Amino acid sequence: MSTEAKIPTPVEVIETMDMAANHGDLVNIVNLFTDDASINFQQPVPPFQTSYKGKEQILNYLKTLVTKDFHVESSNFRVAGNEVTWDSQISGEQIRKMGLDRAQITNHAVLWGALIQSITIMPSEQLLEKAQASMAVQGQR
Repeated sequence: MSTEAKIPTPVEVIETMDMAANHGDLVNIVNLFTDDASINFQQPVPPFQTSYKGKEQILNYLKTLVTKDFHVESSNFRVAGNEVTWDSQISGEQIRKMGLDRAQITNHAVLWGALIQSITIMPSEQLLEKAQASMAVQGQR
């Protein structure tokens, strides 16, 4: 019998991240990232920064997004070696502030073993339009 620990697949890592997010468990989400990991938006989505680097910045981003009513559902996983691309439907307070009940995003992650090295978030056109319009309205106040 082998005593080697099984390294989770890229899909299992993302599913673990989603489960932690749906439970508001920020610590377990951050622990899925390497120390020098990054989350990057392919296009800016106000009010978020374009890039978050390192666990501290990632945690600060998550504190803004993953509120008590946050929910994510992921599907359509495509794996190539240590990389995975997938689609997500997200909902929660930040999404409602943009005028949407749910938002569609596509994500691409690069893993190093069982840890996430980087995630690139590719927001839908609808999310981009609503986020920009929401920031314009808030700027007028």
